[in-house]
Amino acid sequence: MSLRSWVESELWDENYFDPSRLSDGVEVFRSGLSHPLVTSLIDGCHGTPEWDREPSETFTDALFRALRGLVGRYGASWIYITDPDNALSVFQWEKEIDPNYFNSYRLIEFEKNPAEEGGASFLCIAFHDKEGIVVIESESSLKITLHGTATRMDAMLDALRIKRPTETTKG
Repeated sequence: MSLRSWVESELWDENYFDPSRLSDGVEVFRSGLSHPLVTSLIDGCHGTPEWDREPSETFTDALFRALRGLVGRYGASWIYITDPDNALSVFQWEKEIDPNYFNSYRLIEFEKNPAEEGGASFLCIAFHDKEGIVVIESESSLKITLHGTATRMDAMLDALRIKRPTETTKG
């Protein structure tokens, strides 16, 4: 089963992308957003990431460095989904990730191809073994949520050096 088939059959609820069907998510970041996105720099709409970073490292670089090992070990693809006018979810594209070039560049998709007529956009890192997915959601806030089996959730939280929440996961 391809990742697109997996997402559309297992992580879709009626007409909407719903990664909580894999597990209750663990939100690791949330920040306000202004539109156009560059105004967020002026407005200072930022949150504080939950993951560790090295002193000379940005939080964005730290996120991708921390997940790079899992992307290399399990294989992963970028998946982009939009909810035009929040009326339904549309699977836009899938692109395999080369772990040697795994970085924040794909985040530009939120600016280049936002959901038509407003609505949410989801840029996801989906692991090829279908055990986990990192969901980066852009709408009125930017959220990063981890979903996965108990084992994969542990691996993602360990990679990010985030303490275990009290929430439980399915699987």
